[in-house]
Amino acid sequence: MEIVAQTKKYTIRVYPEYGIVSHQMHGFVEGEEFRKMMMLGAKTYKENGCSRRLSDDSKNALFNKEDVEWVENNWEPMIFETGWKYWAIVSPEQAFGKMAMRGIVKRYKEMGVTVEAFTSYDDALEWLKKQK
Repeated sequence: MEIVAQTKKYTIRVYPEYGIVSHQMHGFVEGEEFRKMMMLGAKTYKENGCSRRLSDDSKNALFNKEDVEWVENNWEPMIFETGWKYWAIVSPEQAFGKMAMRGIVKRYKEMGVTVEAFTSYDDALEWLKKQK
């Protein structure tokens, strides 16, 4: 495991031996900071030939509309080119965040990504390690 970036708001890690990139939010991340985090994760994902993603959004309260649209229009085309197959999510603790995440999960499942939700980073990581 290697820490790619660490700020007050998030940490990005790569587990090259498992083809996993993770982001762990330490608070609400939005706008330019959110986009920077997502782009760095995508770059790391591509550089390491990953197919698995772990998103620890437990400390993120919600997702704003502009960021969701940006993900759909900018981040998704890049990440799907890499062969993204598995996504483990540590769901937001707050109710608004959980509701927003349900729609996002449904959308990615319909796009062919195998998605599982967890309550801990370690459980999510262990599940991803077992996916082929």
